[in-house]
Amino acid sequence: MQQKLYVYIDPINIKFPGFSIIAKRIVEYIPNSEIIDDLSKCDKSDYILPMGIVAGLNILKKGYRCDSIFFVDALTLGFKSTIKFSWKYSSIFKKSCIFDILRLIKYIPLERKIVHRYKKVIVVSFHDQAYLEKLYRTSNFYTVQNGVALPSKACIKNKKFEYTLGLLHYWGCGALVEIDWFVKTYLPRLRMKYPQLKVVAAGRGADDSVKEYFEKNQIIFMGEVDNLCDFFNSIDIYITTVRKECGILNKVLDAFAHKKIVLGLEHNMYPFSSIKNAYLTYHNYQECEDAIRYIAANREDVEQKTLIAYKYVQEQHNWEKNMKLLEKIICADYE
Repeated sequence: MQQKLYVYIDPINIKFPGFSIIAKRIVEYIPNSEIIDDLSKCDKSDYILPMGIVAGLNILKKGYRCDSIFFVDALTLGFKSTIKFSWKYSSIFKKSCIFDILRLIKYIPLERKIVHRYKKVIVVSFHDQAYLEKLYRTSNFYTVQNGVALPSKACIKNKKFEYTLGLLHYWGCGALVEIDWFVKTYLPRLRMKYPQLKVVAAGRGADDSVKEYFEKNQIIFMGEVDNLCDFFNSIDIYITTVRKECGILNKVLDAFAHKKIVLGLEHNMYPFSSIKNAYLTYHNYQECEDAIRYIAANREDVEQKTLIAYKYVQEQHNWEKNMKLLEKIICADYE
């Protein structure tokens, strides 16, 4: 871009990898762009791309020039699917479910305002785009998928199957709720079925309470890893336990890139419906147990699945290609 582009993220969301990773890639691949978390750094005549609903609402409130918003995920889809999932485990997650219902009520009008006030609303998955188009019956939605950094071939190591499940998260801001249902309801039964089963977790943002949780539940915690190969080479199965249905899970892309088989909650994998033969899914305990047994017994088939997933991220989740698509979408706003 000839004129400077400011990528605006509010001070809270800029801390989350789902925002910061994308923003850093925008700056890397779109010339003359800069990340900001404070609108006082630019003028109302400057070109600004807000990321997320908070940034988008701030832009509207302060009257800055902006036609496009990088919405990332469809918020109401996330809340609706989380409520549906939590209700299934209402005896354990009743308070969490009520909290999500209140957030849904709050964000329905805010999401509607964003959709109707911005000319272009950009999300990271075609699944979210389809949901928003159906809900609002408008055609101002675009998809720019996330990318993934492919590791070197030497980085990926083959290992003997040892029934080791892997969890990779940003562990700040209540992230434990996304695994707690699994730890309390599925993990005890899996350990009874497979006594040798281990769980390894990694990621940044863990405070003492998170570390104590892992120790209490006999989960091996690696902390923040400089090289993701260290984590993926230590596990046999990457498992997803996220309650919501929206967006592309970046960590699933990382697992695909490291040729690690993914066992995902069925609704977590909707954005990857074009490669259903590249992973396994579950939506109840028995399917989870059966999938682990299948993975252990069918190593050649599992390897083929990981190769399909690896080729998919090579072709569809290239950061440079996808950020150039983003540049093309938003440049039309400023011509």
